[in-house]
Amino acid sequence: IIKVDDILKIDISSPIPESVLQYNRSKSSISSIEVEKLYGYTVNNKGSITFPEIGEIFLKGYSISEAKKIIHDELSKRKLLTNHVVQIKILNSYVTILGDVKSPGRYSYLENNINLLNVLGLAGDLNITGDRKDIKIIRESGNNKIIGSIDLTNSSYINSEFYQIMSGD
Repeated sequence: IIKVDDILKIDISSPIPESVLQYNRSKSSISSIEVEKLYGYTVNNKGSITFPEIGEIFLKGYSISEAKKIIHDELSKRKLLTNHVVQIKILNSYVTILGDVKSPGRYSYLENNINLLNVLGLAGDLNITGDRKDIKIIRESGNNKIIGSIDLTNSSYINSEFYQIMSGD
């Protein structure tokens, strides 16, 4: 879910590449996540971004898929583009991994879809002494914290609502 201070990488593609140049922010010849963040669209404290030819677009609280549709539809409605595709990534997503893992810490990621196994892999996996029966997932939802538990020794965890850390759909 998009929130205030998220930095969005928004790419618009079209069969006529020249038609989308104004929407795709300038890129350095040396691309890195830090450079991409400089050119990203930051969600302001009102929950909006300022997009060329459209102006303010409110995106706070929407999923990546919903935000893609909002931008796509605005461009179509204003007859600015046709046959275009909108791609969005959150450039400043991170997860904090604590506990009995090889390398606890805060990890950034660019994937629009990342799950618990991917996240554990970022931290070098659980140590041999790690408790696989009670992995806690803490999510923020507005001002609330939601706590879930996953048992990695039972394959049904894949169907848990807490298995997917971030989903772009």
